[in-house]
Amino acid sequence: MKDVITARGTFTPLVEGFEQFRNRLRRPAVQRAVFLCAAVVFGGGILISLWASPDLLSQLKPAPILLLVFVFAPALIVLNTSLLLATCKITGAKMSLVSGLKLSILSSAANYLPLPGGPALRIVAMAESGATLKGASLVNVAAALIWFGVTFLHAGFWAFTNGSMLFIALIVTGLMAFGAGVFLVRLVSKNIFYIMALTIISLLTAICYAVGFWFALRSIGFDGEFALAVIISVAGVIGAAASFAPAGLGVRELAAAYVASLVATAPALGFLASAILQVATVAPLVLVAIIFSLNSRAPQSQPSASTNR
Repeated sequence: MKDVITARGTFTPLVEGFEQFRNRLRRPAVQRAVFLCAAVVFGGGILISLWASPDLLSQLKPAPILLLVFVFAPALIVLNTSLLLATCKITGAKMSLVSGLKLSILSSAANYLPLPGGPALRIVAMAESGATLKGASLVNVAAALIWFGVTFLHAGFWAFTNGSMLFIALIVTGLMAFGAGVFLVRLVSKNIFYIMALTIISLLTAICYAVGFWFALRSIGFDGEFALAVIISVAGVIGAAASFAPAGLGVRELAAAYVASLVATAPALGFLASAILQVATVAPLVLVAIIFSLNSRAPQSQPSASTNR
């Protein structure tokens, strides 16, 4: 209890700012504008990706691209939303599936800004839904570290089966990140089930992203082993960690090119595959963001969680 009171005193100015921000977001007109901005941001992300790879459209094979847009992207949305709702559960924040879906899409749009806007939006939403700012901040960092760690461990396993010595670096990095994430979760909750839930969702996300990267590579003529696609796919978390670049754009592609060179694959293939995956992921979110903007409704008024903390 003492820790909660101390945290409240420390974060009082932030809580008041978040309260004002929340009241503005409750306005229907603001909600529509926010989701329309999300659609514009996602559309800009597509243009940036195409600009980075001017010959992209002339090299594409339609079948893998259709799978990426209509299977991979929706699956990734579901997994990201599941991870968000799991973090809410850990902190005691109450958030519906629809609210979680909207927040997941909006925070993804914020990631296209040159600052960690996505995490900030998630922390704000969790704080106003019943979590403490300290708990929401810790769990968001923990979830990111666990996802990072699991992705590297997954790639390390495939690197080992492929006979690549890169598996040592992947395993060590993965274990360090995963251990740090587990430690932070334990600061908020001692329930081992939460750690298991974050780990399982992160593993499913890593597998989904690796399969998506495989299809992206196949769309531009790659005929190598699936293990290589899994290893190169770690560029996704490297790009996500580079918050100074919008959604890791550029960083993600360069990382994919570099990792591809480490496993005897043409760097250009890694770069182009990452750009394709970026476009395929963003495109469906543009449509969803527009739908949300047209169907926004003012939420029912409820007491602010922050006033009770």
